[in-house]
Amino acid sequence: MMNKFKLSVLTIFLLSISLPRIQAQTNVRAYEKWEATQFVAVSGHQPEDYVLADNNWEIIYNLRTPHTLNELLKMGVKCSDSQLLLLEVGGLIDRTKGKWKCTIPILDEEQTTSLRNISKEIAKSMYSNTKSDFVGSM
Repeated sequence: MMNKFKLSVLTIFLLSISLPRIQAQTNVRAYEKWEATQFVAVSGHQPEDYVLADNNWEIIYNLRTPHTLNELLKMGVKCSDSQLLLLEVGGLIDRTKGKWKCTIPILDEEQTTSLRNISKEIAKSMYSNTKSDFVGSM
């Protein structure tokens, strides 16, 4: 009985040591399944030019929460200093206090739907309040 108890405690101890090192990588929804809206100057590169290269979308997606390069690598996200530099130059990520974070909003489907519903309500309200300013002038 005592040996089983010791074995159980030892097993739990060993599992607790190895579990934090085994981290499941976040499932990244393919970029093609997202709706990308870009408002940028005509000259230069579009954000999509940076996102579509290599696995930059995976990097940006995982940087919705700030991480260091080492944290990304431990999560199973392959990236290099040059990729992070390119994404920073493109204005898509920024580093604060040693951690990289995405600078653009990446909304999931629920957030997008909610934002669109709020926008529709604001537009209806604005139209109702300003309709007379425009209808009479046409």
